[in-house]
Amino acid sequence: MAERIDRSERLLNLVVAMLGTGRAISRADIRRVIPGYLTTASDAAFERMFERDKDELRSMGIPIETVCDESGDVLGYRIDRQEFGYVDVEFSSAEFQVLGVAAQAWEQAALGPQARNALLKLRPIVADDADLPNISVSFAAHLTASESALLPLLSAVRAQHKVVFPYRAPGATIDTERTVEPWGVLCRSGLWYLIGFDCDRLAQRIFRLGRISGKLVDTSVPSVEPRPDRMQLLKLLNDSLDALTENAEVVAARVVLERPYGAQLLRHAQSVSDGEVGYLILDITGSRPHIMSAIIRALPHVEVLSPADLIHDVRQQIEAVARAHSGAS
Repeated sequence: MAERIDRSERLLNLVVAMLGTGRAISRADIRRVIPGYLTTASDAAFERMFERDKDELRSMGIPIETVCDESGDVLGYRIDRQEFGYVDVEFSSAEFQVLGVAAQAWEQAALGPQARNALLKLRPIVADDADLPNISVSFAAHLTASESALLPLLSAVRAQHKVVFPYRAPGATIDTERTVEPWGVLCRSGLWYLIGFDCDRLAQRIFRLGRISGKLVDTSVPSVEPRPDRMQLLKLLNDSLDALTENAEVVAARVVLERPYGAQLLRHAQSVSDGEVGYLILDITGSRPHIMSAIIRALPHVEVLSPADLIHDVRQQIEAVARAHSGAS
């Protein structure tokens, strides 16, 4: 059986082929020399694959030029090296300090080393390097376990490897270790969820990444359970979250919202009226989790006027964030 060529590898090889020749490379040569094209089932299958690849590369900004002869027949394709080359980039010291802050945000996450290396490589092109102070900011961005787990979890999904992680279920006071065959990672309403097969409970389960309370470990042990396709995973997640919403308490609230923020709050609004200049007054109704999520996402551009218990819950959420960043000014 012919070896399957990864699509990313095929696209890279296509770019290299069109850059590596001074003349246009024909379709016949492309099919003959680039792995992944020669094994297509038919000429029509190759044409469809090549057109998709060409469109994708152009959507990335790669200037693929179609070369025609005098009669208009296509001779082949090439990439103009001068057009494809990188433009000169230069940062001011202030811009570089902003990049430094962004790099610090990744310190505790999977891309921490890459962020530090990128910063070191960019320093030589800072315009006023002589005036550049040591980067020191007054806060540190603390990433949660869910953010640290996201990238390795996505890698485990692609590799179809079992993962192990500590997890604190809703209402629980202690963590339990979970061994899971990950099927997919999806986002809804700003929250990330893992859908997979729980090897200890021998059943499908959905885990909120925000409840992963420690380091996630890729066991390198292959998964064995059949994996649903992406549409099935999306339906599983939506059905599960919708069921929780149906059983959740419904809350009616009044909030003051600064323009033009809070799109999610506006979707829940039953009525909208003008407040002070630049502000709106919203009457909103919905499940408590959805309303809370919409309010938290709109901070600091929203203030809850009623009810009192919702004001209390929002304050508790803000205090929890402050505790998570204790020591930061």
